[in-house]
Amino acid sequence: GKNGTGSCDENLADITLNMSNILPIIIVNYQNPSNTLECLESIAKEEDLNLIKPVVVDVGKNSGKASALAKKIIGRWPEIDYLPLKKNLGFSGANNYGLRFSLEKYQPESVALLNDDTVIGERALTQLNQYLLNQKKIAAVSPKILFYPGIYLQDHRLVEEQL
Repeated sequence: GKNGTGSCDENLADITLNMSNILPIIIVNYQNPSNTLECLESIAKEEDLNLIKPVVVDVGKNSGKASALAKKIIGRWPEIDYLPLKKNLGFSGANNYGLRFSLEKYQPESVALLNDDTVIGERALTQLNQYLLNQKKIAAVSPKILFYPGIYLQDHRLVEEQL
């Protein structure tokens, strides 16, 4: 419901397309295009790209409009913002670059940071964004984090199960 007591799914119908409802997703790629493409594939499959706007900040010597990653992104998803950086600003600097771009272009109420090795499901980003838009006293949300089958957390590190 509107008072914040209902589920996120109940509020999805309330989304109207305007600039403040758009959720830019900053994804930093550093020489790992396969992870970034898998991440984008999951977003494109699960989300409405009119409301969820991936912004890929591509860092490193192989970035640029002629890179293999750029060609795949631009060819497959022209609505995704691709920002090549020739200078390595580090992870936080690349995120800040994407944030500045997103705030200027979309003037959003919310912005998300997503690691490039993340695969999302079940309209998770739309649900998180809608929850933030409906709950004015909440400044940040985080989804439940699940690992691929056979991967688990042990002593603060990801470990692959040995079969």
